[in-house]
Amino acid sequence: LVESSCESQSGMEYPMITILNLCADSQQVDHLIAHEIAHNWFYGVIASNERDHAWMDEGLTSYFDHLYNDAFYENSSYYEGTPQVLRPSNDELTTLQNGVIHLARTGYAMSLDNPSIDFDPFNYLGMNYEKTAWIFKYLSQYIGDDAFEACVQSYYKKWQFKHPSPNDLLMHFHACCHKDISWLDSLISRKGLYFDYKIKTVKQDENELKVTIGKKGFLGLPYQLCGYDTEGKLVTSKWIDQLSKSEQIVSLNGNGIASLEINGEVPFLDYNRSNNNFKLNKVFKKSDPIKFRFLGMGSGSKINAVNFIPTLLYNKYDGLMLGSAFYSDLYPQQNFKWFFNPNYGTRSKSLAGSFGLVKDFPLKAENLRNLRIELFGKHFHYLDILNVDFSYSKLQPAISLNFAKGIYQTSQLEYKMHIISNQNFESSLDGMVFKKTNQLRIHQINFRHFKKNALSTNRFQFQLEYEKYDAPFNEMNQYLKASFEVNKRTYYNENSQFFIRLYGGYFIMNDQRESSNFADIFTRGSLALTSNGLTDHTYESYYLNRSALSNNNSPGQFEISDGGFKNTYTDYNTVGMSNDYLLSLNLKSDLPFKILKVISTRPYLDLAYSSTKEVLADPLEGQFYYSAGLSFEIGDIGGIYLPLFNSENLNINYTGSSLFSRLSFRINFNALSPWRYSDEIGRLIE
Repeated sequence: LVESSCESQSGMEYPMITILNLCADSQQVDHLIAHEIAHNWFYGVIASNERDHAWMDEGLTSYFDHLYNDAFYENSSYYEGTPQVLRPSNDELTTLQNGVIHLARTGYAMSLDNPSIDFDPFNYLGMNYEKTAWIFKYLSQYIGDDAFEACVQSYYKKWQFKHPSPNDLLMHFHACCHKDISWLDSLISRKGLYFDYKIKTVKQDENELKVTIGKKGFLGLPYQLCGYDTEGKLVTSKWIDQLSKSEQIVSLNGNGIASLEINGEVPFLDYNRSNNNFKLNKVFKKSDPIKFRFLGMGSGSKINAVNFIPTLLYNKYDGLMLGSAFYSDLYPQQNFKWFFNPNYGTRSKSLAGSFGLVKDFPLKAENLRNLRIELFGKHFHYLDILNVDFSYSKLQPAISLNFAKGIYQTSQLEYKMHIISNQNFESSLDGMVFKKTNQLRIHQINFRHFKKNALSTNRFQFQLEYEKYDAPFNEMNQYLKASFEVNKRTYYNENSQFFIRLYGGYFIMNDQRESSNFADIFTRGSLALTSNGLTDHTYESYYLNRSALSNNNSPGQFEISDGGFKNTYTDYNTVGMSNDYLLSLNLKSDLPFKILKVISTRPYLDLAYSSTKEVLADPLEGQFYYSAGLSFEIGDIGGIYLPLFNSENLNINYTGSSLFSRLSFRINFNALSPWRYSDEIGRLIE
């Protein structure tokens, strides 16, 4: 054994030598020693190919190090080192097992027969180590510990000092198990096959229970049906061979049984364990009544949890908003997710907030994550005129087909509809202000692609957007807009990156192409150099001051969209806006240091070419714009931006203003959402 530096955070096996990090707690160190020494047998003496088939040695080694840990420790390995919010709230599954379930439910789980180089870090650890160890544990429970041990010993004797393939291992277990374990091959070699059994009904006939077991997933496995008394103690259990049909009826002696559970003693890879439980004499047959959990993450299959956390929001029109966010479990993620965030606005004296509902349907095809149906909604105030408050409400249904090859290569094809009801104002001759409600419908088709490798992260989006809307004077206008966006970030040293963003937007059809109005009630959907609250026609982003830009005493808020410029102005300005086309290039780079270890200083340069006009009588004319300055950013969460120089056709917006008034800021509220990272795991290690 050779001690390594603490930065290694783990161990590494080599023939006759093991390198270990001894800086962790004693249980982790003990676990590492057991794991790495076991490699002397699995990949040492039995010389499987650890590069092409990592699961063969890492899986068996992990199976035995788990046995060692369970014999000497109360908690699972790495329990103490796991953040409190990720620790399981019960002993049903370990944190690592929940990670395997999370990969399966999010659709990122890769098949075990991939070579090591194709795995991302989460799949490499989750699949080759934990899932394979879990499979071997389940197999040992099904055929019996003695039979499993005999299989492993005979496998060792037959293949010592040789190079077994995956097929050699599987065929050996088939030969020695004397049971049908064809399901083992599917778990090892195929992606997209998930296992989901449920207790559908229970009928009691004197002392006999007739239990109907349903099969919801694509994979059939043997399973254990367990019966428990009123104190949760095991009364009886029965193994049933794999379920090949959609359902089957299992008979069980009902004496003393108060509840039933599928795989209660040997929890396995079930996609949805919440339907594995049934209480015979309870009102809630499938789970306990609702339990509220502060800052909850995961609750297990027997708890009907509503997680919550207090929230504090603000915008100029609702004022300070006090509320709470209620949400479904995040780890492991549920295939039906939801959140509800009601707030009370201290200025508007009314409710404001948002909600979201998402249902994922797993798909069998290779590299398909899921089919997703979702509905989001929000309601806030966004304008006040003469002490009259105006609000908007939005519903956003969407359906998408999601693809993935691990967490580092994903694609999405999505249809989204923005259903917006916003209050606007009309004034009478005597100066009275009246509310008028506008109904808007915006349709979008999006294709998104994400790919990451060791040195760079690449994102691409193509969008088609259509809207038909009522304009003043009983006019009906419509447009069809196509746009693309390419984002690339590349490391030029270990901690610093160079960022490139390329954007192009063009109106394939636009009734207001020749208009000199932009982003208003006459002309909607205009392309903008700087995206702000007034140009956000879909009400997609959250603005602290949606209907005002900035003033001489405070910076203005913007979003990275359309032209991607960071310039905000003291009044509404249409410079560079277009109803025809816009091209832009946004560049920025990390300086090789950080302020307070988290704030990146990034010089930036924005370039754009826009087809625009100032007055209606003018012809459309291409104009070139540029702006450059310094940004101070915290990751992708947001930052403060200081434009230092720009093209002359932007100077008009700064006439008479101080340098401080040029400051702008951005807050990426999506980057603050834990739901986003629960679903888009690749963002955790961008």
